[in-house]
Amino acid sequence: MGALLVGSLAACTGREAPHPTAASALEPIVYECRDPSLVDRGVDHRADLGTSAYHFEIDGDERRPWSVSMTGRSRTIEPGDVVRVEDLPMVLGKPGHYHYFVEDEGRRVMLSVDDGPRQQVALAVTSVDQIAALTEQERADLRGVRLLGWGPAWGAELSRLALERVVVAYDRSDLLTGVRVSEPPHVPPGLPVGLRYLELGTWVLGAPALDEPARGLPGLARLSGLRYLSIDTSAASSLDRTSFDARWIRGLSALEVLRLDVWGRRVDHLDALGDLGQLRVLDVSALRELSDLGFVSSLEHLRVLDVHGAGVQSLAPLSGHPALEVLEAHGNPITELPAVPPPRLRSVSLMSTKLTAAAVDAFAQRVPGAHITHRPNQALADTLACADRIRVRTGGLCHRRREDERILFEVTDAAAVERARPLFRVAEDELLGTCMCCGEPTIELYRGDSLIAEVGFHHGKSLRWRGWPSDGLLADAGALCTWMEAHGAKGVCDEE
Repeated sequence: MGALLVGSLAACTGREAPHPTAASALEPIVYECRDPSLVDRGVDHRADLGTSAYHFEIDGDERRPWSVSMTGRSRTIEPGDVVRVEDLPMVLGKPGHYHYFVEDEGRRVMLSVDDGPRQQVALAVTSVDQIAALTEQERADLRGVRLLGWGPAWGAELSRLALERVVVAYDRSDLLTGVRVSEPPHVPPGLPVGLRYLELGTWVLGAPALDEPARGLPGLARLSGLRYLSIDTSAASSLDRTSFDARWIRGLSALEVLRLDVWGRRVDHLDALGDLGQLRVLDVSALRELSDLGFVSSLEHLRVLDVHGAGVQSLAPLSGHPALEVLEAHGNPITELPAVPPPRLRSVSLMSTKLTAAAVDAFAQRVPGAHITHRPNQALADTLACADRIRVRTGGLCHRRREDERILFEVTDAAAVERARPLFRVAEDELLGTCMCCGEPTIELYRGDSLIAEVGFHHGKSLRWRGWPSDGLLADAGALCTWMEAHGAKGVCDEE
């Protein structure tokens, strides 16, 4: 599991620790199923929500893949959205019962829709010959391809794909295949102008950063039809040596989704993003010097804004924004809220900010229809209350080997599940950074047959959950350890 690194994210990931929360660890917790992502999927079957037209399984497990809504409306999953199974992104097709099968050690994803025949929908390729060898039917079925190489013939072969519904991810490094070549994110010459979905990334630790930005990212301008663009430098080294110039993206007027996962890097000319008039989803999280959100006022169609972990001090520029529905702003030194709440606002994350509980409560009263999270314990409680079954298994939240994992125990009695909820409380004034290990064991929360959340247990003393900005130190680690050992999970709290 690796050594425990707490208190400083920079020590293990290059990311700064979040700002201390202003909420008291002694405040009461309300257990009511209010997780927006679960409510949006119809988990509690509220009359105005209905149920999703999609049903997902991955290798036999009922779980929803990571997804990005192209419209910015996360209440529903729609055709054209981007989903990711393991490390392969793809464009979602028509509604139905989706059963994904991960093959070839994660380098290929097959899909059966409504119990139909399996189709190859995503693959990682190291040679252009792998694309050239596809049949016409296989080209039509393909929804995502990750390129681990590039050469003069690649562009022509990609042009033969149905690019209006295929994610092309260019990343010259891959841990699964053993290919260790890595380069700064750039646009290789010859990418087809018909691309609509593009991901660029550097993943291997120690890979070079954007030391020569003029090499290729300005080449984005020729891909004027892009609807989805994701640039990821989160695993690159030397993050502070160069900046990212937002003017490289200014001309992409058709963009609906933009993700700049450039952790810790300075972004110059950020106001250029204000020219992206069709943008529905913007993720500029963790930009250290993102202090001014003034450009967002020009994005009149923006529905989802993710600035978590950045340097934002004021949300005042979002006052009265006509379309904004979802705001992820946790982990910022925020001291000011919008004077006029955006009228469509329905989900806001303000954990680990400098806002007082009184200020957040006053804001919440002005937007009674919005789900606002300010305290980590309450955020997890909103999901815990949706669970009717708890399963504890071996293995962590990353680098999983499912064939080697074991179920340690399950709790299915409703009263017993309810009694266990307080065991997951953390000390809100002692939120940690994030260590590099995956944790073990993992506590899975289910509602019926659906896996709704996974909570990683770390070093017998802390928890990791996707809804928190960092790991949380357990308020009473001994109580959780005693509970697990009483159910037969011996020794789970022994590791330091």
